[in-house]
Amino acid sequence: MGKHYIESSTIKYVDYDRSSHTLKIAFPDKPSKHYVEVPHEVYDALITSGSPGTYYHDHIEGKYDKKSE
Repeated sequence: MGKHYIESSTIKYVDYDRSSHTLKIAFPDKPSKHYVEVPHEVYDALITSGSPGTYYHDHIEGKYDKKSE
């Protein structure tokens, strides 16, 4: 889908691959994380959230497996 930059102090941008359901989250101060089998609805909710950092911590981190690089 391409990078979607987010106005957040926690997240720099996100990128979602619909075919593999992989969500990449880039942070301003630490390495990016790739999560697998993330539904598109979760990506949509993240990018439209009023607080993307909170949404990430509450709904993604620890809920989906990370992809090995």
